[in-house]
Amino acid sequence: MSYLLGFITSIQSTYLAKQEQQLLRQDNERLQREVQSAKADLAHSREKIRQLESTILSLKHVKHQSQSGIVKAIEQEQLNLKRECERLQKELASANRKISQMNSLEHELETINLENEGLRKKQVKLDAQVMEI
Repeated sequence: MSYLLGFITSIQSTYLAKQEQQLLRQDNERLQREVQSAKADLAHSREKIRQLESTILSLKHVKHQSQSGIVKAIEQEQLNLKRECERLQKELASANRKISQMNSLEHELETINLENEGLRKKQVKLDAQVMEI
């Protein structure tokens, strides 16, 4: 009977050892899945970080270009305004010359009109003198 008890105990030990081994395998597989999942999460997080860093660098570059572009646009607008101002100054000078010429011509016309009026009066006097003769 002690042989039987020893045999049963041996079978129970073997059974328990196999169960424990099975539980350890299951636990090991579960841990391996968790490790794989953690590795995948880590790789995904690293990729997100890389994308975010790339986006940040791109935004900094765009911001710099944008600021540079704004400065260039302002400088171009300033140049355009300067050219427009110079063009308007030339137009103003030309208009002033024309006004001066017009004033001169107007004065000359007034002088001619006065001269004509004087000549007409003289002609009327002369006509009257001719009629008296």
